[in-house]
Amino acid sequence: MAEYLVALGLIPIPATIVLAYILCLVVYRLHFSPLAHFPGSKLAAVTTWYEIYYDVILGGRFMWEIERMHQKYGPIVRINPFEIHVKDVRFYNTLYTGTTKKRNKYPWFIRAGAPGSSFSTAEYDHHRIRRGIISPYLSKRSVRSYEPIIQQKINRLCEHMLDTMRSGTEIELHISFLSFAVDVMSHLSFGPSRCFNLLESSSLSNNIRWRKGIKALFARLIPLRHLAFLVLLFRTLPLWLCALVDPSCADIDFVEKSRSVEESGIFSEILRSETLPSSERALDRVSDDAKFFIIAGTDAPSLAMAVIMFHILRDFEVLQKLVEELKTALPDPAKDPSLSRLEELPYLSAVIKEGFRISSVVTTRLPRIAPGEVLEYQGWRIPAGTPVSMSTYFIHNDPDIFPEPNSFKPERWICYSPDSNLDQYPTSFSKGGQSCLGPSMAYSWCYLAFATILRRFELELFDTTEENIKTIRDSFNAQPKKGFDRIKVKVPRQRK
Repeated sequence: MAEYLVALGLIPIPATIVLAYILCLVVYRLHFSPLAHFPGSKLAAVTTWYEIYYDVILGGRFMWEIERMHQKYGPIVRINPFEIHVKDVRFYNTLYTGTTKKRNKYPWFIRAGAPGSSFSTAEYDHHRIRRGIISPYLSKRSVRSYEPIIQQKINRLCEHMLDTMRSGTEIELHISFLSFAVDVMSHLSFGPSRCFNLLESSSLSNNIRWRKGIKALFARLIPLRHLAFLVLLFRTLPLWLCALVDPSCADIDFVEKSRSVEESGIFSEILRSETLPSSERALDRVSDDAKFFIIAGTDAPSLAMAVIMFHILRDFEVLQKLVEELKTALPDPAKDPSLSRLEELPYLSAVIKEGFRISSVVTTRLPRIAPGEVLEYQGWRIPAGTPVSMSTYFIHNDPDIFPEPNSFKPERWICYSPDSNLDQYPTSFSKGGQSCLGPSMAYSWCYLAFATILRRFELELFDTTEENIKTIRDSFNAQPKKGFDRIKVKVPRQRK
C-alpha cells in the first residue's frame, strides 16, 4: 500500500516538469529570444503549431496569414519562433544577394525535398558546387542548342491541337504543357531513347496521372516539413511502393539506366564524369537531382504557361495585337519560328514578362540565412543566423510597383518610365547565388510555344473562368480552389 501511495505521489512530477518546460519556453520566446522584439502575432512567436494550423489543418493558407500579419504589424514580422518575413521589395537584393555574401538555405524549410539535390543543399559553398554541376546545361547558350528538340516537342503538341480541332472536343492546357515539359526535360536529362514520351499518348488527358502525382508530391512537402520522421520513412520505401502513391516515381529508375555509355543525357554525363568527386556523382545523389529536375522543372513552368495562355485568350485586344505581331514576323504559319527572332518581338516579350508576373506560380516563401552577418532593415537589426524570408507573390502583386496588379497589362513593360525600371522587380526565378537555374529554358518554351500555337491555331477558352487560375492555397506552387484546377480550350480552326 505504501508503495502504491508513493507511486501515486510521483505521478504529477513528470507533468510538472513538462509544464514548467513549456512555461519557460513561452517566456523565453516572448521576452528573451533574439527575435522577441520583432512585431508579429504572439501566438506565432510562441509555437510552430500556429503555422501548422494554417498550412496543414487549413491546407496551404499560411501565406495569407503572413499577409494579414504584414497588414497589421508592418513590413517586417516574426512569423514563427525562429523566422522573420519581410514584405518590401527594396530589401530583396539584400537578402537574395549574389556571390559577394554568403546566404545559406534554411535546413528546416527544405528538408522535405530530395536531400541530395542542389535545391535541398543548405550550406552555401556546397550548394555552389552542386549548382555548378548542372548550371552549364541550363545556360542560355545550352538552351539555344536545345531549340530543335524543344520545337520538335511543340510540333507534336500542335498535332494534338489539330486532333482536338477535328474532333470538336476540348484540351486542357496545364496537362498539355506539362506533357510537353516532361518530354523536353526527360529527353535532355536521360537521352532521347529514355524520353518519357507523354506527347505520344493517344490523348493528353491520359497524362493526368502525372499532374496528380506531382500535385500530390508538392502537397506533401508542407506537412513533411513539420513531420521530419515521415521524410525518413518515404526515403526508405521501395520504388514499387512509392509508385503506388505516386505513379511518376516509377520512371525515376531511368536515372540508373542512364549510366549506359551510349546515352547523351545530362545525368548520363554526370554519372560518367571522371572530373567530379565520387560523392557528387553517386547514384543516390544524382537521382535526387534528377527527381527535382523533372518535377520542379516541369510543373511550375507548365502551370505558368497555361495561366499566361488563359490571360491572352481572355483579353481580345491582347490576343489580336499579339497575333498581328506574329503574323508579321511569321508569314508562313507552318514554318518553325526562330527563338532569336521571337526574342526581338516587343509585344510577345511584354506578354511573357507580364505573364510570369501575374501567374506567380511559386507561392512559397524562400528563407535565407546570413551566417555571419547582421542584416539591417529600416532600423531593425536581424541577428546573424536568423532565417529571413520573402515571397515573390507579394512582390508581383504590390500595387505600388504594379498598379492594378490583378489586371493583365503587357503594355506596362513597354511604356514604363526609365525611372521605374520594372525589369528589376520580377522575381519569378528568385535572385542571387541560389536562384532558379531555369529562366532561360522557361523563357524559350514560352517564346516558341506561344508563337507556334497562336500563329497556327485559333483557341477559345471553354468552361474556364478566373476561379480556375485564382491562387487560393500555397502548395509550394499556386493552387486554385479544390476542383477548379483546369484550364480548358477549344480549337475551332487553323490560322492562315
